[in-house]
Amino acid sequence: MTLQQLSQQYREEAQALHGRIVFLRQEQDRCDDRESAELLRRRIRELEPLHRQTRQLAELTARYYDRGYHKNAYYTL
Repeated sequence: MTLQQLSQQYREEAQALHGRIVFLRQEQDRCDDRESAELLRRRIRELEPLHRQTRQLAELTARYYDRGYHKNAYYTL
């Protein structure tokens, strides 16, 4: 598997995570029960870092060999 293929997979996963977050926010807005709304809010907070990291990894793997690309310090040793 090449880094470009891996990047595409990360990008698709980031889109799926984003779609799930949007769906959960819509459910939270429609929710009448405070406890259920809090559970949805907690789930959204859990998914947001995964979404951010997946987007960052998609960019990193897509541009890994580009000259002048300043890699995210979080993912470098």
